Amino acid sequence: MSDSIQIKIKDVSGTKSANDYLLNVPRSSSIAWFKERIQDLLGIPPIDQEIIFEGKGLCVGTLADNGVDDQATIYVWREVRAGMFHATSGRAGYKLPPGYEDFGDDDDEVF
Repeated sequence: MSDSIQIKIKDVSGTKSANDYLLNVPRSSSIAWFKERIQDLLGIPPIDQEIIFEGKGLCVGTLADNGVDDQATIYVWREVRAGMFHATSGRAGYKLPPGYEDFGDDDDEVF
């Protein structure tokens, strides 16, 4: 039995208009290596990928460890991150409008 399997990749991230792709990979491939192949295919960095097989996220082990077989379908999308991660993400010099400087410890204030 060959170690190579064909996997259908469904891109639902919006980067490639929800297209389907076929990818031939060794069944013994690590998830990290597989995510690099997805980056080559879709341009989504591994850290931003969410990959789902049979309703569960794939993040550790190998494809075989996770039960991925020939002709399996894996869904991929770009993980959306929220919030500011770096000081340079803010608006330089921004000041709150008058009356909003002190969020205070007043329990009776309602926003």
